[in-house]
Amino acid sequence: MSFLSKLNRVLKKVDTDIPRSHGSIVILKDQKAYDAHGGTGSTSGWNARNLNTKYGNGDFVTGTFAGTGNSNTAFTIAPGDYYINFYAPMYFPDYGVHRLYNNTTSTVETISCAQYAGSGSDQNVYHDGDTFVQIRGQKNEFQMEYNLQASHGGYDLGFRQNLDSGLPSIFTTVIIRKLA
Repeated sequence: MSFLSKLNRVLKKVDTDIPRSHGSIVILKDQKAYDAHGGTGSTSGWNARNLNTKYGNGDFVTGTFAGTGNSNTAFTIAPGDYYINFYAPMYFPDYGVHRLYNNTTSTVETISCAQYAGSGSDQNVYHDGDTFVQIRGQKNEFQMEYNLQASHGGYDLGFRQNLDSGLPSIFTTVIIRKLA
């Protein structure tokens, strides 16, 4: 199942199965032009993923979401209880993994399963993870980070969709649901 199919399935489930009275939802994405790849990855430890587009009305999530082409990496969440889910592609990373990192507390909130797409595999892999986060007192700043073993060029962080010039290529996606 493709990343976009999986994401659309999750979003439809969120829209139909979760009453709106149970919390607000914000979706953050790394959105690029239809013919743009996700970017060249770095093999030097943990590196931030871009999140440049915000969907939803939740003012509990803030950041610089200026749309396609912006290179924002951090977002801030107000105090409260949240369920956070993420999806992020990698193309032919050998070993690769993603995590949700809390910059305010210097802690890892959750990590994806590691996946291997090694020599000769020539494929996209999709990492996903989810967690519950409680923020007390002050806003906390977060970012999505990745770690990969091998870099192969401008498509390391996801392969472009290149099928419809009217639609963007979507890479990292973070879904934040406010519970309380």
